[in-house]
Amino acid sequence: MKQLVIIVVIGFCIFSCNQEEFNINTFGKCNGGIITDSLSLSSKLTGTWKRTEQLCMCCGKPTKANKAVITTFMSDTTFSVSENQKIITTGIWRIRKDIDGFVISIYYSQGASDGHYLDGYITICDNQLLADASPNDGCKHLFIKTN
Repeated sequence: MKQLVIIVVIGFCIFSCNQEEFNINTFGKCNGGIITDSLSLSSKLTGTWKRTEQLCMCCGKPTKANKAVITTFMSDTTFSVSENQKIITTGIWRIRKDIDGFVISIYYSQGASDGHYLDGYITICDNQLLADASPNDGCKHLFIKTN
């Protein structure tokens, strides 16, 4: 009986370890770590990202995304953010030098007051993007790359 329990526990651990789970609390524990070189950042950033969850300082624990928020970063350094298939924000993104390497900067040109999903420090790890405005009492928003 003990052997059966051990086999079931080991099987469960192997199965759960192989599941690709993305969440705000495990961001940065991806293969290769957070990307900080400019060429890799530009390459990884370009594409479409879907918001999956957020963590706001007021709430204390991550919550699943309550709106369909899609962000698209184009290779011409423009971006757009849509909520439920309606564009709410557009602007320009830039890669700039920082103390720890290179970072992504966002410059809003339209609708900046409508959606602050990209505020804060933006980092990429594998196919995850985290916009972290928590140092300024804002929220963290986790996005997963869809293409």
